Amino acid sequence: MLVPNKVCNFNSSIISKLPVLLEEIKKKKYNLNDLYEKFRQQFDDISEFIYAIDSLYILDMIEVLEEGEIEYVNRNL
Repeated sequence: MLVPNKVCNFNSSIISKLPVLLEEIKKKKYNLNDLYEKFRQQFDDISEFIYAIDSLYILDMIEVLEEGEIEYVNRNL
């Protein structure tokens, strides 16, 4: 589930997993496959992982590079 609601609590939602992913991405660039393997146990399936990556991208917190890697975007201006 993307967001918490009456049926899905916060800990089961994608939103609760974003900070953990972001903290890891801040450390170094990651290949998407490697990042998924590292966090595979925290997601029900790969679609949840993709939703989490999409959410971070939409929030402009990560950037997807041509090489299939993702990196943290530091927007402290």
